[in-house]
Amino acid sequence: MKPVQFLFLSLIVIVFIGCKDEDDDKKAEKFNYGSLNYNGFVYRTIVIGTQEWTVDNLRTTAYNDGSPILKVVDGTLWTENKTGAFCAYSNDEANVTQFGYLYNWHAVNSGKLAPSTGNWRVPTDADWTKLIDFAGKDSLAGEKLKSETWPYELVKGKDEFGFNGLPGGFRDAAFVGFFDLIMMSGYYWCSTAATEFNAWVRILRYDKKGIGKAARSFGTGYSVRLVRDR
Repeated sequence: MKPVQFLFLSLIVIVFIGCKDEDDDKKAEKFNYGSLNYNGFVYRTIVIGTQEWTVDNLRTTAYNDGSPILKVVDGTLWTENKTGAFCAYSNDEANVTQFGYLYNWHAVNSGKLAPSTGNWRVPTDADWTKLIDFAGKDSLAGEKLKSETWPYELVKGKDEFGFNGLPGGFRDAAFVGFFDLIMMSGYYWCSTAATEFNAWVRILRYDKKGIGKAARSFGTGYSVRLVRDR
C-alpha cells in the first residue's frame, strides 16, 4: 500500500472510531443491551427474536480453557498454519478496538472460542439463517444488520435491531496472507463446515442491501460473533 493511501485509510479509521463513540451513546438509549464478561472484555449483547447475539466482534486471545490462541503475524506462516490462529487486521492492534480480531476456522472448529458457561457458541449456519430470516431474509437483512457508521457505503446501514454489523475486512488464506476490504465489508464465520476444505461465511457489503453466503477456506481470517438461544 502506498504511503498516501495508508495515511488516507488511517484517517478514515480515526474518524470511524470517533463516530462510533457518538453512535454508541445513541444506541444505548435505543436498545436494551445486555452484557457478557469473557476473558477480560465486556461484550454488549442484544436479543433479536429468539436469539441473543454479541454486539461486538470477538477479541479473545485465549480459548475458554485458558490456553492461548496462536497469534500469527507473518503472512507466509499464516497461509501455512493448520491450527487455530488469530491476528489483528494489518497486524495493527489499534484496529482491535473497533473490529476485534480475525480468526481462522481452525480456531472456530476447536469448539473453545465461546465461553464454557452460559450456553454461548459460535453461530452455526442455521443460527445465521434464523437471524437473517427474522431481519427480512437474505435480500434485505444486510442493511438492517449493518451499523450506521460505515465509511464506504452505497447502501446505508440501518442497524434496526442493534446488531452493529461491522466492516472488519479479512485476511486471505493464500498470497502471503494479505489483508483487504476493511471499512467496506464484514465477514463472519459460521461454525458449520461446507466441504472438506471450506466453511460457511456470512458477508455484509458496503454496496448490498442483502447478506451474502459463501464457502471459504479454513485458513482465512474472519470476524466472529457469539450467540445463544433465549
